Amino acid sequence: MRALAIFLVTLSAMIFSAGLIQPTRAVSNLFSHVVIIAMENQYYSDVIGNPRAPFINSLASLGSTTSNYHSYGQGINSTKCSAGCYQAFTAGQVIGANGWCRGANSPCTTAANIAGQMQSAGLQTAMFCEDACIRGADHFPWIGYTNTWNRCVYDTANYGKFDCNGQTGTSGNLLFNSQSSNSGVFNNVTSNAGNTALTDYLNGSNPAQFIWFTPSDAHNMHWPDSNVTQGDKYLKSLLVGTGSVSNPSPGTVLSTNLFRQSSTFLYLWWDEYDPSPNVEYGSMIKAGYVSTGGYTEYHSLHTIEENWALPYLTSVVAGDTSMTDLFNPSVPLTVIFTDTPSSPIVNQSVAFASSVSGGMAPYSYSWSFGDGETSAAANPTHTYTSNGTKNVRLMITDGTSHQANQTQIINVAPPADFTLSATPMQSVDAGAAANYTVTLTPVNGYTGIVNLTVSSSPVGPMCFFTPSSLSLALSRNSIMLCRGSGGQYNITIAATSGSLTHSMSVTLTVRDFRITASLLSLTLLPGETRNTNITLTSIQGLSGNLTVSSSSFPEGLGLDPASKIINLMTGGIAFLSLAIISTGSTAPGNYNVNVTATSGTVSHFVFVSITVTDPSVGGTTIAVDKLRLLLPYLTLLTPITAFIGLLVGFARKKEATRQQQENTWSEQACQ
Repeated sequence: MRALAIFLVTLSAMIFSAGLIQPTRAVSNLFSHVVIIAMENQYYSDVIGNPRAPFINSLASLGSTTSNYHSYGQGINSTKCSAGCYQAFTAGQVIGANGWCRGANSPCTTAANIAGQMQSAGLQTAMFCEDACIRGADHFPWIGYTNTWNRCVYDTANYGKFDCNGQTGTSGNLLFNSQSSNSGVFNNVTSNAGNTALTDYLNGSNPAQFIWFTPSDAHNMHWPDSNVTQGDKYLKSLLVGTGSVSNPSPGTVLSTNLFRQSSTFLYLWWDEYDPSPNVEYGSMIKAGYVSTGGYTEYHSLHTIEENWALPYLTSVVAGDTSMTDLFNPSVPLTVIFTDTPSSPIVNQSVAFASSVSGGMAPYSYSWSFGDGETSAAANPTHTYTSNGTKNVRLMITDGTSHQANQTQIINVAPPADFTLSATPMQSVDAGAAANYTVTLTPVNGYTGIVNLTVSSSPVGPMCFFTPSSLSLALSRNSIMLCRGSGGQYNITIAATSGSLTHSMSVTLTVRDFRITASLLSLTLLPGETRNTNITLTSIQGLSGNLTVSSSSFPEGLGLDPASKIINLMTGGIAFLSLAIISTGSTAPGNYNVNVTATSGTVSHFVFVSITVTDPSVGGTTIAVDKLRLLLPYLTLLTPITAFIGLLVGFARKKEATRQQQENTWSEQACQ
């Protein structure tokens, strides 16, 4: 008989696993993770609505429940459960009754199951059994499946024991023995249920999408090992501790990182009786809803397979429907975003704000700003350092791996700035002011204070602005006036506002002339006339008639001409011979002759120093220029006369030195 039973089990597995049935409609992706807690042996009415289970009923009021869930429906015979009910949920078929896979014989079937499907789809599974999994494969079918088994399962007293701490099956599933804080009947509502292996895993960075947890018979309401009250207290301690569903205590299931994601689905499932209790909880579940759908374990499996678009394990599962009435309507994932300002300029901060609807939280954000920079923030800010057209793209991924995106084009203008322009060149006569109009114009919304400064090369002209500082919002002008002596100058105008500086150069040409005298000092005897040549030189194109006038101080010298008009050509030179006349009545002494030339606003002068000597005898030194007249006769004189000639030479040299010094002083004074 035992051989026949094994044959029938194997034949059944072959029939049901002959082919996987593909889903008939698109994946709904209602949740990103599912955590299933497998409870035992209660009727629906003994739990739901029973005041002995206050915590479970409070959870049901926040979620949904199905009043017509048939653990023994669709051929799931009560004589085959518990084991058959677990097999139906995980493999889509009943493989054997209780005791179907003792620990010493495990694994016992190669039947396909949800763990293998998840692995094929690139998804993960993790299975936890509490307190060494005393009931073995009957309450924890993963011990019996070849693809989920591991050597950490070993035999004790036929049923086997379970000593896994993260080992994997060939399907990549993780197996854990989760130790409770009380392996006996759970009576103390304030105690923590322990199971740190479970809660630590749920707090991890990348928990599996499918997680199964089987409590021990001391905690799962399995009659007669425990009852409804004890199981309710246990679930409260396990899920929220001394807290509440909305504010669970640290170290409990609902306080973990996984349940901070609103896309995690918690499913409290009872394997039997009929109808059996059930509670569905999560943000995707309708709150306070009671379904009358006639669901079975096959519907539960169908719901999970359809969520991830997995092939249906068996035809009976494919023929059922998902328990969609328990879930809130699925809204397609959409995203839009705005940018402020919508027309930014370079170096201006842009605030992006996203708006997501539909899908299932949590959402992840992937921004591409069109300049090589990215962000994972929901509402980032970004500063563009270059102008141009930027293609900004936001990709949203929800908790169920659905994606939506939006792309917008942003035109980034050059930075706020101002332009500087000015009259390019001016040409004036010396003494007149050159007038330049300096214009500042804001660009791209620039506002601010702009300060003007000036420099020249070569150094010389004096320039100033009216005004020298402008508050810029609209285009504004400043007047720059420059005065200088004859020459051509490169004038640099600088406009500065904060870190912004612009500069430009303009040309200043100052037309002028220069006046010089060939002799800047003369010595005369009374009644003598001497000449000095006056030279007028055009500078930077000055031309026209120049009035040259002469005067002496004090009076007493004659000047010829005293005034004369001379025409000076552009770039040319004009000459005037000025006679300085000492009459017989001219008193000996020192005189200054002022020669002034004027052209419009331009006027220059030169001084000639005159000394009129006293010819009287009696120790008076003979003037050098008088001695000069006697030189031709010195060679005819006696040796004494020759000696006098030497004295004259010495006097000449001394006089020349004095006149050179005076000439140098006069030239400096007239420049």
